[in-house]
Amino acid sequence: MKFKMKFFGSHFNGVFIILFLSVILQFNLQAFGQTPRVFVDTTAAQIGDTVIVSLYVQDVPDVHSFTFWIHYKESALDFVGYSAINFNLGTIANTVSNGNISLGWFGLNPLPDLGKIPLLQYKFVYLSDSTILNFDLAYSELGDGLGNPIVVSFFPGYVLQCPVFSLNSPTNSSVVIGDTAVFSATQAGITNLSYQWAESTNNGSTWIDLVNSPPYAGVTTANLKIFPVNPGLTQRLYRCKINTPCVYYTFPAQLTVLSPSIIGAVTYGNAASTPIPYCTVALKQGSLIVAQTTTNMLGNYSFNDFELGTYTIEANVNTAWGGGNSNDALMIVKHFAGLITLLDPYKTAADVNLDNSINSADALMVLKRKIGLLSGFPSGDWLVSKPNVTFASASQALVDIEVLCFGDVNGSFVP
Repeated sequence: MKFKMKFFGSHFNGVFIILFLSVILQFNLQAFGQTPRVFVDTTAAQIGDTVIVSLYVQDVPDVHSFTFWIHYKESALDFVGYSAINFNLGTIANTVSNGNISLGWFGLNPLPDLGKIPLLQYKFVYLSDSTILNFDLAYSELGDGLGNPIVVSFFPGYVLQCPVFSLNSPTNSSVVIGDTAVFSATQAGITNLSYQWAESTNNGSTWIDLVNSPPYAGVTTANLKIFPVNPGLTQRLYRCKINTPCVYYTFPAQLTVLSPSIIGAVTYGNAASTPIPYCTVALKQGSLIVAQTTTNMLGNYSFNDFELGTYTIEANVNTAWGGGNSNDALMIVKHFAGLITLLDPYKTAADVNLDNSINSADALMVLKRKIGLLSGFPSGDWLVSKPNVTFASASQALVDIEVLCFGDVNGSFVP
C-alpha cells in the first residue's frame, strides 16, 4: 500500500517513516487490546427495499484527517441520500457519483471515539444482484494531528440479495371460547430466524406488535399461543414478521372464536302459547349468573359467547297473576276426587299452598284469590320451568321456557 502524507500543503513519499510509525501505532493499539479498523457494514435486502449502509471508524485514536474512496455497483444500488451523520464533523467533503463514494475531512480536534456509532450512513434503493462496497486502498487513509498516516485495516461491506423462499404462513383458526389458539410460521431448513407476531383489529389496515402478556405467549417464537380465547378476539388477524436477517411477513390468518349458543322463547302454557315479552332470562351455572338478557316483544331470547359446560336457564316473569277462577277450583276438586287427572305443568300449578298434595284446600284458595279474599299464594304467582342444557361442543340449543300462573290449571289465562 502506498500512502500520501501531507505536511502544510507539501506532498512526499514516506514509506519507511510510515512503516516505522505503523509498527509503533499497531503495537500501542494491540497493547490495549484494541483492533483499529475502518469498515462498511453488510446488509441484505429485497429488490425495491431502501437500505442503509453505515461506515465505521472503530478503535482508532487521534484521527485528525481521513480520506475514503468506496466503490459499488450502480446496477445494484441507486443512491438516495445521506441517512444520518451522527455527530458534528465540521467541514466535510462528501460526494457520490458513478458508483464511487468519496469522503474527506480534517480538523484541529481529533475524531471522537465513536465505538459502535457509525461515522456516516448512506441510503440506497436496492435494484438487483449483490454488490461489494469496497475501499480503494490507493486513496483511503487516516492521519493524526501531525499529518502522519495511521495504519488500520479496511474491511468492505456487502449489500446482499435476500434469499427467496416460500414462508409457511399460519392458517385460519376456529377455537372454542376458553380454549387455546395456536398460529405457526415455521420454515423447514432455514435457521437463525427471528420472529415477531403482530395483530390487526381492522382487517389488516394497521398492525400492532404483540408482547408476552395474557392472553398472548410465544410472540417472538415460531408459534403464537392465545389462551384463553375470548369473544373479543374473534375476526382478528395475526401475522408474523420473520427476519433472516431479511424481513418477510407471512400472510395473515384470522381467528374465529366459537361458542355454544342458546335460542328460545318464553311462552305461557295456554293453547296459543302466548309469548311473554320483556321478562328477564338468566343463564346460570349453579348459583352463578353467567349471562342475563330480556325477551323481546315476541318473547324470544338468546345467549352467546359462553364456555362449554352445563347450564340452567331461569326466567323471571314480572307480569301480573291471573287465570285462576271457579272453573279451576272445580277442576282441582275433581282431580282430588279422581274424576279427572291433571297433568304437569297444570298438576304442579294446582298445589297453590305447597303442601305437596292437591285437594279442596287448594281449590278454596284459588277461589278466594279470584274474589279478592287472598292477595297471594304460598307458592307464589308463577310456575316457571328451569331447563338444563349441557354443551360438549360449540353447538346451538333451542330451549323454550314455559310459564304458568299458579291456580290456572286449565290454562285459560292470556297474559
